[in-house]
Amino acid sequence: MTIPPKPHNGRCLTGIPTPILAWVASALVATCPTLQATDVSKVYAVSPGIEISDHRAAIWTIQFVPPSGRLVLTSSSDSLIAWHSARPSNARRLSEGSPLVGHAISPDGSRVALTAVSGARILDIRSGRVTLEFDHDSLPEMGYPVWSPVGNRLSTQTNTHVNIWHPDTGELLRSIDLDGLGRESLPLLAWSPSGEQIAVLGIFGTLRIYRVADGEVEFEAQRHDGVTWNLAWSSDGRLIATGGDDGIVNLWSTSDWSLHRSILNEGTLLSGGQSPVDSMAFSKDGDRIAVSVPASTIRVWSTLSGEELARWSVEPEVSYTPHYGQVVSMAFSPDGRFLLTGGLDSTAKVWDVETGAQAAAPHSFREAVEAVAWSQDGMRYGAASSDGSVRIWDSASHAEISGFQGHDRGNVVSLSYAPSVARVATAGGDGTVRIWQTGTGYPLFELTYFDWVPWRYRGSPMPPEAVSYSPESNKIAILFGWAGGELHIRDVTSEVSPPAYLGGSVDSFAWSPDGQRLAVAGSDGLSVVQVHDLYGQPLWLIGPGSSDEQIPHVSWSGDGERVLSASDSRATAWDWSTGMVVTAVRPEGRALYVEESSDGSLLLTEGGRFRASVVQVWDIPTESELVRVEARRGTLERLEARFVAQGSRFVVRRLRSQPPELAPWIWDSSAGQQLFALEGHSAPVVAMAVSANGQLIATAAADREVRIWCATSGKAVAAMSTGLASVRGLAFGPDNTEVAAFGNGGAQSWSLHPLPPSETP
Repeated sequence: MTIPPKPHNGRCLTGIPTPILAWVASALVATCPTLQATDVSKVYAVSPGIEISDHRAAIWTIQFVPPSGRLVLTSSSDSLIAWHSARPSNARRLSEGSPLVGHAISPDGSRVALTAVSGARILDIRSGRVTLEFDHDSLPEMGYPVWSPVGNRLSTQTNTHVNIWHPDTGELLRSIDLDGLGRESLPLLAWSPSGEQIAVLGIFGTLRIYRVADGEVEFEAQRHDGVTWNLAWSSDGRLIATGGDDGIVNLWSTSDWSLHRSILNEGTLLSGGQSPVDSMAFSKDGDRIAVSVPASTIRVWSTLSGEELARWSVEPEVSYTPHYGQVVSMAFSPDGRFLLTGGLDSTAKVWDVETGAQAAAPHSFREAVEAVAWSQDGMRYGAASSDGSVRIWDSASHAEISGFQGHDRGNVVSLSYAPSVARVATAGGDGTVRIWQTGTGYPLFELTYFDWVPWRYRGSPMPPEAVSYSPESNKIAILFGWAGGELHIRDVTSEVSPPAYLGGSVDSFAWSPDGQRLAVAGSDGLSVVQVHDLYGQPLWLIGPGSSDEQIPHVSWSGDGERVLSASDSRATAWDWSTGMVVTAVRPEGRALYVEESSDGSLLLTEGGRFRASVVQVWDIPTESELVRVEARRGTLERLEARFVAQGSRFVVRRLRSQPPELAPWIWDSSAGQQLFALEGHSAPVVAMAVSANGQLIATAAADREVRIWCATSGKAVAAMSTGLASVRGLAFGPDNTEVAAFGNGGAQSWSLHPLPPSETP
């Protein structure tokens, strides 16, 4: 069974770009005038640029496929790969491109059941052939798959039911109502070794044992105080273990359902006076149980006597190298003598339970170790990391015998061109920021949240959410973490400098047009906008409201004299040098986005609340509303808008509209007149961008097509096919002759080449 790990970090989706399939061009001149609807494909040529797919996807699970264990199965967020431990280059992708929900290997190692957003199916592992495709109508009830111990049944759990399926026919044999057990969170599930019972553990400690034959509750208990993360059934069927944030592991005897033993796992790091259980594992014979708690403490207990057999922790003058950080995965060797552990300190370690010694600390990964596993014969063990790599070792010599980086097709969440040098920066779902040479696609630098910190002091890394080159092209700003993240500034020239930290709880940031200053919006105790003069002291612009008011967006005027902020109560233009308010308007509901026209006469705001999204254009001198575009009543759609054509017009697209609206619309900014639609996509538009000169609009749609439009005529300038699994965003190059799409599958760019007038029809 594949269950998402405890939330110590965050990750995104992966995929791969493919070559450009086709391109079509219509027309382009410098000022983009209105053109006749004729075939002028020779006026404007489109050529492919670089393709980026090296952001590695985090690998969440590793499993040796029985019986030989030479075949290994690893999973990332959207791909499941089978590969031979001796020939890792010969890998078979069993699933990719669609986000995975979960997967499980059958007990005999012949099949794998997987559930993904695109569907649920059972595949033959060695051939990749689909042996069963589940009825699409059953997909909402599929959830996470778990095989019964003999392989004749397959269970899945949702928040409301445990469903039992026939793996050969796909027939739903039984649906067990959980009666509220999964109301707060998806419960954990474990089959008994006999296949006659299923244990289900709720998030707040309720344990229920259901009989498979009739779906009735055989046993129920509540013995934990707080959240419970861990459930395991011993291989011999004698015991069930549950562990939670109260620091207690409860062992239940399955013969009479009595409480066999409670083990208190004290640690030096406490939460509410207790030391939570991070992970636990039974030995194969059920006689030992390993438990990890915060402060890197690992303990092994005898389930028979309750005696502590071994203990490893961060202590002075120890003979081993401890974990420095949370231990998130553990596995006993088949003979029960050795314990394999993996942690957030980017290491995997092997411990000798009988002697208490450290048997091996074989490799340090670049990022957290997410999963560890032993082969069935105990001759090999492996670890998978969120840095996108897997290592396999020989258990006798602890020598590395194989490595794999097959999940190397990552998601790009942000992209920024350098204005004056041939470079582009990307932030990836693999937790890295990378700098590339735009002409060749050559990788120049790789940055991570902890790349300047000694590994032993690293905690849980933050993923990059946004990256932005300064207009001077000598610095990049990186926002690590989602809303309320940390903002770092790095010098990026011939080498990369250590970061300058500009604070936490950052919601939005923007470079000034000259690259000398950075506006930062956040709500850390007090809603403020800070202007950081990179060659002087930061200026604080006190926000418009209370300490809990959010400022989701900040930007600059075109001349760099004013900072614009959007907050819960208003949209404001500030004189950055004095902190004085120049203009303040109050959009409908709350302001989410604010932009000033290039001539400084108009403001555009996105605002509104639930079911009340609205775009408004304001006259700055009078602070009066000129134009209003509202979401359709009774819908959940949200509006996105940007100024085009120096602010004389603006483009609006509707998100989450029902029925979907395929074409964004161009509006007149003064008269409020709806002018024309950008028609041509065959699927809803998922991303939009405007060139720096306001003359071009780029759109990407779910039909995997990117189109470039003339903002004044509405004519399509070019259309390019993209191989990205899905597009998250678009970005124009600084001179408006290059455009890039990024998202699930990496990033892809195109160069736009206007042809001489003599070659136009």
